[in-house]
Amino acid sequence: MTYREAIDQAIKAWDSIRWHINKSEQSKSAAFVLRLLLKIQGDDRLLKQAIDTFLGACLEAFNYSGVSYVQLKPTSALYANLNKYTREANPPILSLPVVTSSSSPRLGIPTVAIAPSRPPVGLNVASSSSSSPATSSSSSSSQDPSALLVQISRHQAEWSKIAITDLPTGKHGVYKYTDDNKYADIPRGVVSGLLKREPIIDKQGLRAPEFWALFGAIVMRAPKKFGRCLHCSAAVVHSLVFDQFFDNYEIAVMGSTEYDHYFVCVGSSLGVIQTGLGIAIDVWDSNNPAKPSSTSTHPLAKNFTYWSEAGLEILCPIPTVSRAALRLFVKTKFPDRA
Repeated sequence: MTYREAIDQAIKAWDSIRWHINKSEQSKSAAFVLRLLLKIQGDDRLLKQAIDTFLGACLEAFNYSGVSYVQLKPTSALYANLNKYTREANPPILSLPVVTSSSSPRLGIPTVAIAPSRPPVGLNVASSSSSSPATSSSSSSSQDPSALLVQISRHQAEWSKIAITDLPTGKHGVYKYTDDNKYADIPRGVVSGLLKREPIIDKQGLRAPEFWALFGAIVMRAPKKFGRCLHCSAAVVHSLVFDQFFDNYEIAVMGSTEYDHYFVCVGSSLGVIQTGLGIAIDVWDSNNPAKPSSTSTHPLAKNFTYWSEAGLEILCPIPTVSRAALRLFVKTKFPDRA
């Protein structure tokens, strides 16, 4: 029996116990997070971290999706079942080493080892309380730009359904708002309410990957889609995060104080993005009724209208190492929007 199968059997055995009303909230929470972790494809490292905490093999709390989980009571039925079945199972599959970060990790996104590197000269990478953004382990030579462009184009039809509600007037920071602009405020209010329950994430504001992925989920699942550049960028982040093709590519939300604007860049590394050699995706610009375009994609970002070294920065990298956890975070917070 594999490690995953053993955990699944332990939970099923616990589920079969009658009188659920007598089951502790601690056990219910542990079973809930284990079910979520079992859905993540790949190695068993997160599951092992959770089990080690629940069975007391690790004294540190297991932090996941903004929630801290601690050891189960040894007298609990769930503890007994997990202990029994995991002891009889094959060892967990650990293809990636679990390490302890030198800085406090941000809850919700598990930390793995990242080799430090100096960012190339160019745009500034926004500082954040999270760990330094990772560079994709896949080399640029192994990634086909044409394949990347084709994959991005698959999402264009859905992005084109977003009606922008702040029309440019030709004056910096001045817009003409449509009658539908009131609907654009709804998704922002919903995501703000959800993240109020996650103060560590919430205080990061637009620099939190969870904000963009969750906001985008709300925008993309709306029956009628309205938004401004913030909404459009979030929609792009959500689409690419939930498309596992992009797990080997860096994604970054770009912020421009020069133009009061947001858009998204994709590339084989943050260095490629920083130097303007990545692909820019700007749905707000392509959906502008004054100049509608069949594509929001600009193959060379540095040639894009809104690319300017003055005031442009990587506002929020979306680390490749945490995409699976980010997808799960969205599903746990808003299951019908993931």
